[in-house]
Amino acid sequence: MKQTISITIEHRVVASNRSYEQVKKSLEARLGVAGNLNELGQQLAAVKASWEQATQAIEKQLGTSGFSLFSTVDHGVLLSLAGKPRRVSQYAIGNPLLALQMVERLPEVALYAPLRLAVYEEEGALSQTLFSRRV
Repeated sequence: MKQTISITIEHRVVASNRSYEQVKKSLEARLGVAGNLNELGQQLAAVKASWEQATQAIEKQLGTSGFSLFSTVDHGVLLSLAGKPRRVSQYAIGNPLLALQMVERLPEVALYAPLRLAVYEEEGALSQTLFSRRV
């Protein structure tokens, strides 16, 4: 059965007077680093870990913001190679425990977890942070 559902996505842009490097450094300092969650899940399952043990293992990966960094893509590198230099980095961030609670109730939320966040520099050296959310 095929089903189409229309949703609205809201983009929020937050401008900063701080430099691109300062915004990235501040963001990254508040994020924990998520290892490979599939691998972690398999390891926990192999030792028949309790949910409490799994939760503790995941919580160790969270930063002070309550989120972890899953991946970073520096779009600026390829833009520079294309002769269009620009500073743009995309981050995939999230909290696996919160994501699981949401996905349990509404599986299609898995399309939006982890969250995507972009940090980029506009002309005039203002840093912008863009993130999207489903409305």
